[in-house]
Amino acid sequence: LKAQNKTGLYTSVAAKTVSGKAATRQGVRDAMQWLKANVGANDVAVIFVSGHKIVDSELNPRLLTADVKTDSVGMMRATSLSVGEIQTVAQDL
Repeated sequence: LKAQNKTGLYTSVAAKTVSGKAATRQGVRDAMQWLKANVGANDVAVIFVSGHKIVDSELNPRLLTADVKTDSVGMMRATSLSVGEIQTVAQDL
């Protein structure tokens, strides 16, 4: 998108990257809030997520963030991020 911005396809391109140790559950949530605050009605938003996930006992996928606790399955569920939370933000844009 940044390359296409130079061709005049977009007026501007803003990017928010969360990676490594910053990709905590709160870091991802903060990035999603940034996205909600910065995407307008006529904007194009791209959300790219790469990482590991688990599926909880209710068959809900959960993103394993940098600060996930892996002591037990229950602890992973409690400290991971629901993929549904990311989907909700995307749907509300």
